[in-house]
Amino acid sequence: ISVALLVLPSAASAATVTNGGYTATDNIPFQWEELGTPAKIPVAGATRVLGSNDDSFTGPINLGFSFKFFNQAYTQLQITSNGLLTFGGSFSNPDNTDLGQMMPFHTEPMIAVAWDDWTTTYSGTDGVYYKTQGAPGSQSFTVEWRNTKAYDTASNSNSSPVSFEAVLYEGTNAI
Repeated sequence: ISVALLVLPSAASAATVTNGGYTATDNIPFQWEELGTPAKIPVAGATRVLGSNDDSFTGPINLGFSFKFFNQAYTQLQITSNGLLTFGGSFSNPDNTDLGQMMPFHTEPMIAVAWDDWTTTYSGTDGVYYKTQGAPGSQSFTVEWRNTKAYDTASNSNSSPVSFEAVLYEGTNAI
């Protein structure tokens, strides 16, 4: 199973509009990019992080360009094992919540790509990969959560692996 999230500025045909000027749509073609291999080796230019981790996050990672998110420019982000991209700090809370309600905990600005309690500690799981590519002015930053599994103490590792990714685009600030 593969899941991809694409959030674009409101110029695209909208399925749902948020107050922040982003629009969720499924009308935009998406090209999946493999950043890792079955042998858990990053493809050229990619970096593997958060292998064999649960409820973890990276330190600041340079995007390679300035990305505006809700009118704030960022050059770094943090990646969590639980399907979040955060700006200006990180947290590893695995309990997703209704994003339309007040959060029961402090958060940094975030993109909830596929926020859930994911783990890369079970058999058959891999890790998270990221890569910046393209020419200056039109670069992209891709994050792939590869073969993660839902954390479940009852079944331990019986769930099927899931892969999902997000791409941040320089200039357009599309996600």
